[in-house]
Amino acid sequence: VVPDNADVGRKTADRTAAALGSVAASVTVADLCAGMRAKADVSDWLAANDADGLMPALRSFEPRLRVVASGFSANDMRAVEPRQWLYGKHLIRGYVSATVSPGGVGKTTLELIEAIALATARPLLGVPVRERVRVWHYNLEDPRDELMRRVWAICEHYSIPPVELEGWLFLDSGRDCKMIVAEPVDGVVVPAVAAEQVIEQMQRWDIGVLQVDPLVKAHWAEENDNKQIDAVLDVFADIAKRCGAAVDLVHHTRKPPSGFVATAGDINTARGAGALAGAVRSARTITPMSDKEAEAFDIDPSRRGWYIRVDDAKGNMSAPSSDAVWCERHTVELAQGDYVGVLAPWSPPDPFEGLGVDGARRALMLISDGLDDGQRYTATAKAGTDRWAGSVLLDMGLGEGSAKSVIRTWMANGLLISQDYRNPIQRRVGKGLFVDFDKMPGANNA
Repeated sequence: VVPDNADVGRKTADRTAAALGSVAASVTVADLCAGMRAKADVSDWLAANDADGLMPALRSFEPRLRVVASGFSANDMRAVEPRQWLYGKHLIRGYVSATVSPGGVGKTTLELIEAIALATARPLLGVPVRERVRVWHYNLEDPRDELMRRVWAICEHYSIPPVELEGWLFLDSGRDCKMIVAEPVDGVVVPAVAAEQVIEQMQRWDIGVLQVDPLVKAHWAEENDNKQIDAVLDVFADIAKRCGAAVDLVHHTRKPPSGFVATAGDINTARGAGALAGAVRSARTITPMSDKEAEAFDIDPSRRGWYIRVDDAKGNMSAPSSDAVWCERHTVELAQGDYVGVLAPWSPPDPFEGLGVDGARRALMLISDGLDDGQRYTATAKAGTDRWAGSVLLDMGLGEGSAKSVIRTWMANGLLISQDYRNPIQRRVGKGLFVDFDKMPGANNA
């Protein structure tokens, strides 16, 4: 309620119009003053007399604070609370994270599995869940019944009673109600009406994690404009801060040029403005298994698409992860007849599995002895020759990918050394492999 004073009302109206610029042009000072003289609630009056988006602009308006220097305080430092990690080193209360993925690799399924992991406090993919929280998955592409199918399949695969998710998981589709949290007004991106609605719902239901899939459909800003995208991320950061929640934004990779192979863990594969990488506190990439990885893991090329990897792409608040999280696709048949894909944890095969210490010693002795004609083995396979050291491992039953990995490992740790020797067949000095017996695997080491 404002004072019944025309001068005060006029000054308030003048300041409002100056702050809002042309947005308030259609609302006269007299209109505002009239409402104020009647001691009306300003928000009620404006809601009834809204013009050209004045209400959204007013909601987004924040008075400018005076810039001041804040002195350091040891007591303030000691009072700082620890970071509230919720899911591994990716989601943290009060901050925005990003998940960058090409289309069709399972990003939505991954997000839903993680939503259910958080809603049940179960580490379904092997990633630590620090706290059971309510999760809101807002999918701006798929219909709600498709989301229900995926949740159903996940519950079936992981033996989770669906009733356990009631009150903890919230699912919405952009096909039912769009969620545009930011929009440009006179070239400046400001929070849209939906931003306050999202905050109200999250505070009402005590939601700890918001998943938005995909980011591009949650705003009307220019995707390639750094300033506009930075403003969009500010809106999501405000949501995270005011709700004390973690926000995970799913974003697509840019359309790759011909012959381009996505690099796991490279945030620069995200499409649009690079401001996204700078604005989020944590980012990760989802990439399908590459041909080279399939070969290294002895995976049939026809099944390569069944595996994906999740890598840290940016961790401003955590140490970088050295190992990817791998997942394998599975198919679940629902009781009503639909087939739905899910993801489950998967670990690349250990190339040394089945070799053992005795097998490793035997292979190294054979490599040390060299070939029957006096030539020595080489570290790499060369066309027209059987001198590759990995052939010894192939004869012992290892796959080609595993054999290559074992040889690379032995070369890296100095167990195998490439040195000059005189090749008796070629009658010249060449390179051959020798074994450092001081590093030979013993009974108590591998």
